[in-house]
Amino acid sequence: MNYWFSWGPVALTYVTLELEIEKIPDLNPPSDVKVRRYDPEKDAQTLAMLHNETMKEFRDFAEITQDFLKKVSTECSFIAEIDGAPVGMGLCTVADTKRGRLGYIAEFGVIKRYRRRGVGTALLKNILNCFKAHKVDIVTCEVLDENDLTLLILRDKLGFREVERTTIISSGIPLGLFGQR
Repeated sequence: MNYWFSWGPVALTYVTLELEIEKIPDLNPPSDVKVRRYDPEKDAQTLAMLHNETMKEFRDFAEITQDFLKKVSTECSFIAEIDGAPVGMGLCTVADTKRGRLGYIAEFGVIKRYRRRGVGTALLKNILNCFKAHKVDIVTCEVLDENDLTLLILRDKLGFREVERTTIISSGIPLGLFGQR
């Protein structure tokens, strides 16, 4: 397991992005990427592996367990496959708030060697269609500000707009060092 270590306070800045559901652009993923709905009973181990593999390169990485995934709300979560092999995931939920019905993209990732091949586009198309089916008003997510590629894609390709930046100061000790979520 890889950890990013620091022996002092660490500042992590997250960018909150939003997109009104009626402003979702047309997405045309490649035909070789198959996306299926996440089933917590059958797919928790696969989703945990995908999360851990796709997120380990970021400073805020914390390992996720299949037991944790069996307990979270996942009505619009998906797994992407190429030739039957899992290569990407989106862990998403829907919530009613004072602002309306929100679709929240909690975790989203593609295994590094499969990036830039339309896997993310295929996942997003399914996630956003699921949000539409659940009558979501606004789609929201938080992205670590150092994740430039994801921010660029969400803003420029999909039309998400930045609504907030939040900086968190932490001890610098990785979450996964003392427990898993």
